[in-house]
Order: sequence, then C-alpha cells, then structure tokens
Amino acid sequence: MGYYVSVDENGRISGISANTPIGKEPMMFDFPKDFGFDRLHEYVLSKGKLVHDPLPEPDPEPDRVDQLETRVEELEQENTATMVALVEVYEMMLAGGM
Repeated sequence: MGYYVSVDENGRISGISANTPIGKEPMMFDFPKDFGFDRLHEYVLSKGKLVHDPLPEPDPEPDRVDQLETRVEELEQENTATMVALVEVYEMMLAGGM
C-alpha cells in the first residue's frame, strides 16, 4: 500500500499518512509488507529506496548522584583553598606582619 511520506533535509522519514499529503514536498512510497512502522524514524529514503539508518544512541545523562558527588568534591577543594588562605593570613597576623 502506498503512503504519503514526509522527509527532512537528510531524507529521514518524519511522517506518513495513508490518506492526506503531508509535509512541504509530500511523495508517495510503497512500504514493504513486513515494514515495522514503529521504527519509522530509523529509516531514510535515498534515491527512491528505503535505507535503514538508525540515529546514534544519545550519550547517557550523568547520574544525579555522580553529579552531586562531583560538586561536593569541588566545594571541598574550594573550602580547603579558602581555609589555607585564612590560616596564612592568621599566621601573618600573629607574626606581626599585618
């Protein structure tokens, strides 16, 4: 059965309709009988042929616990640097240097 197909600038299928032309430049395309429409976004139309071209898997988002642990380490380093500077000032004051 033929479907109206809309593709993006890379030829990736962005939508289909059995009855209504869709997109800026709709075209008709006959999908194979065993085509898995649930994976439509994994295909491009190239030179009139259906090509399986899955998008790359997105990078996983960092785990929230890892983000928090990293931020705690950053704050501890900042606090350590601040404490060292305060101790130096205090020691200079005790030595009469200020």
